[in-house]
Amino acid sequence: MLTLAAKFIHTLWIPLTALALTWALSFTPLYQQLDVLSLDKQTRLAAQQHFFQDALVIDIDDASLRAMQPYFGSWPYKRDTFALLLDYLGEMGARAVVFDIFFADQRENDGRLREAIARNPNVVLAATMRTEPEGEEQALTNLYGLAWDVPSGLPSYHWPAIQLPLASFTQPAPGYAGIGVVSVRADRDGVLRRFPLFHRIDGQVIPSLPLAAHFSGAPHPPVRSIPGGGIQVGSFNWPTDKKGAVHLFYPSNPNSVLSMPFSRIAMAMLGSPGQELSPAMIRGKTIFIGNTAVFADQIHTPVGELNGLYVLAITHQSLAQNLVLTPPRWYWTAGLLLIALVPALLLIWQPRRPALAGAAISIGAALVVYIIHLSLLHWLKQESSLLLPLLTLLSVNLLETMHSLHLLNKEQKAKIHVLTNVDQLTLLPNRFALHAQIAHAIEGAHMNKSSLAVLLTDLDGFNTINDTLGAETGDQMLLDVTARLKSSVRTNDIVARLGGDEFCIVINGVEAASAVLCAEKYLVRSHNPIILRVRNCTSLPVSASAFIRMMAAMSARF
Repeated sequence: MLTLAAKFIHTLWIPLTALALTWALSFTPLYQQLDVLSLDKQTRLAAQQHFFQDALVIDIDDASLRAMQPYFGSWPYKRDTFALLLDYLGEMGARAVVFDIFFADQRENDGRLREAIARNPNVVLAATMRTEPEGEEQALTNLYGLAWDVPSGLPSYHWPAIQLPLASFTQPAPGYAGIGVVSVRADRDGVLRRFPLFHRIDGQVIPSLPLAAHFSGAPHPPVRSIPGGGIQVGSFNWPTDKKGAVHLFYPSNPNSVLSMPFSRIAMAMLGSPGQELSPAMIRGKTIFIGNTAVFADQIHTPVGELNGLYVLAITHQSLAQNLVLTPPRWYWTAGLLLIALVPALLLIWQPRRPALAGAAISIGAALVVYIIHLSLLHWLKQESSLLLPLLTLLSVNLLETMHSLHLLNKEQKAKIHVLTNVDQLTLLPNRFALHAQIAHAIEGAHMNKSSLAVLLTDLDGFNTINDTLGAETGDQMLLDVTARLKSSVRTNDIVARLGGDEFCIVINGVEAASAVLCAEKYLVRSHNPIILRVRNCTSLPVSASAFIRMMAAMSARF
């Protein structure tokens, strides 16, 4: 248990450091941009095809303008043209009619359009927000009957000014057309990922155009904030970010919304023979009308460029079917980070693992993180960061590599130290190590005011035995002599091999008489025969000679 705890503490710095590095990098602009681009890529992979049946785009395109010029003249059309279109759509059973056309200035036949709106009050007109007021009359705007009653702290986009449709089309409210804001704010890279639900000006709140289309011709629904991040509007519940915007989950197919050129429906409403439309094409649908020829506002989205008119229709249907991404939740992020830390946590049980094994574990963890990330997007429409756990995993790999290199360098230094300072046969200090140990012993003797003895010894006739019986027999003799030397001295004394059959013993804190007794003790033991089973010899006589030098207390020389 203690060993496991020690390993845990020893390797805990790797995951903690990886998390700290990732956390610090997550605040950099480069990381944030890469995280957004990564989410865009995964969103495109997880996106599904959708064919919305409850919305229809009537596109006033170039071909329609040319085809209808004999009937309606050049653009901009007179307002009675839109009155005729509005009455026709009402007769065909349209649920709502949304104009992505600004009726902000007075034109000929405005009265006929007002009358058509009165007959068909399920109309939503476009309003735009401005970053700067164009006149003093816009500094304070009365949106009586048009603004929605919402909680004071409801998240929304704030604007200093607004451009409204003519009051004759919207007042008195709520008997005429409603309004919805078409203004959006793309991200820093120019990509529209989030669509605001509400806009605020002078303390008054107006819905976006796609949201207003859901409640056209009906009283304003109750609105409230959902704890944890979200807004409830009527029976709808949408997860939102801190500014009250939904993260759109765009369909993968560009033809997700039904569309029809204006010329086709115009010929039908004019009663041209053979141009009739089936009421089923209009009945129950929300109709979006806009001019893509004159107002060709191409919007960059994660799935490519889309015309603004189609973005409004897609957003309307995405809200209806709740095709929006849920903002990141801490528990999903923590789960993905935990998986990314698995390679580091496994180091507790296997501190030193082969590089291929570590790479395989890391690749496996990355695949699991990636699959879970895509699954969350596809099945739960849950937004999660892929870059954060992958960057953590990369940090773990880098730290593990650095740790392995550090341990390898430490081991190599230890091996070099052993090769440099230890005799490979007897495992005693060699001549090089002995010099340092003697210097240390002399320094200790000076500090303790004690004596020091150095005993030099060699084996008599060792070369003859080594040459006659072979190097293996000589090695066995040296090992036996090493054991006898160690048993003849104290634990704090030094025994070293100088080379060949020469040994050195450094005896600390003894007088001359004690050093002589130690030498005699060794010489007596050295005369004991060595038992060998080589070349029919059962024993081998050994003798040794010794030379003693003394260093008296407080002396600098032997």
